[in-house]
Amino acid sequence: MLEIAALFAAAVAIGVVSALLGVGGGGFIVPLLVFGGYVCEMRLAVGTSIAAVAFTSLVAGAGYLRDGQVDLRLGFTLMPMTVVGAYLGAVASDVLPDETLSILFGVFLLYPGYRMAVDRGTGGFDSFLDLPPRLQQTLVFAFGGVVGFSSGLFGIGGGSLMVPALTLVLGLTITRAVATSLFAMFPGAVSASLKQWQQANLVPEYAAPLIVGVAVGAYAGPTLARYVPKEAVRRVFGVLLLLVALRMMARGLM
Repeated sequence: MLEIAALFAAAVAIGVVSALLGVGGGGFIVPLLVFGGYVCEMRLAVGTSIAAVAFTSLVAGAGYLRDGQVDLRLGFTLMPMTVVGAYLGAVASDVLPDETLSILFGVFLLYPGYRMAVDRGTGGFDSFLDLPPRLQQTLVFAFGGVVGFSSGLFGIGGGSLMVPALTLVLGLTITRAVATSLFAMFPGAVSASLKQWQQANLVPEYAAPLIVGVAVGAYAGPTLARYVPKEAVRRVFGVLLLLVALRMMARGLM
């Protein structure tokens, strides 16, 4: 019972941070399940995490949608391929050896950890914005597939890739990028969750407190976003992600 209470408390904190930063929380949930001794295999952590990520995206995305922060046109453009990509990523996570998946997860976290820890600003990327609108839309559509695949493979929300892209490439404000990322990734997270359930990689007794916890935290996130210094939060958790990345890679190599 104590371990479930601890998992719930951690999930609330992860939900708040995820809603503030526009990430699904999987970058923290997967290591929590693995290093906390809840599961012994990466695929179980990934499968359980993505279910919580789906609820983070739903609750926090709805909050931002209510506040008018979501770019609906961009969100709906990204959605279709996130669903396909997430499904395929979930399939791949069940096939890869545990050590390989652990190493890949750690390597993947290096980029968002670095971006969150040292990034000093955002802005538009003119060469992309100068492309023909139809080509821009095609590239955004394809990008949704890449983000979706990483989401299904690693049990994450995809915001660690999507938010930097939306701010640096498309010039969205950080709040609008966070909101649109959460909104766009919800269907993909559901797709991956269903596949992981089918593959018996989703652990219900851990998924339940994670889902409730992240939902509570994610509900408060959009409100706290008006008062919390987001840049400071990003840097702190960026350093934490880098440490987690190194630990994950070490786990896979040992």
